[in-house]
Amino acid sequence: MSHSVELQGVGMRFGATRAVGDVSFTVNGGEFFSILGPSGCGKTTILRMIAGFLQPTEGRILIGGKDMQGLGPNQRPTAMIFQSLALFPLMTVWENIAFGLE
Repeated sequence: MSHSVELQGVGMRFGATRAVGDVSFTVNGGEFFSILGPSGCGKTTILRMIAGFLQPTEGRILIGGKDMQGLGPNQRPTAMIFQSLALFPLMTVWENIAFGLE
């Protein structure tokens, strides 16, 4: 099942630093979408907010028309693969693979 992803005026602050400001876009279900920009411009922060690893300090994120405010990564219909692959060293290969599927 594919859901639309909509960002409405999304922003993120870390203390006094504004990392992301007033981002709005919609990706319809089944579309291919890329976020491009130089290092440090907020691409990863936007993806982390969509996935639920960070809560935006401004705006709303909707997935399938449902507001994701307060929902963690395990409660969202999203997946994220990090650029530098991080495995849990105390887990077996099987447990590392199964963790993302749970």
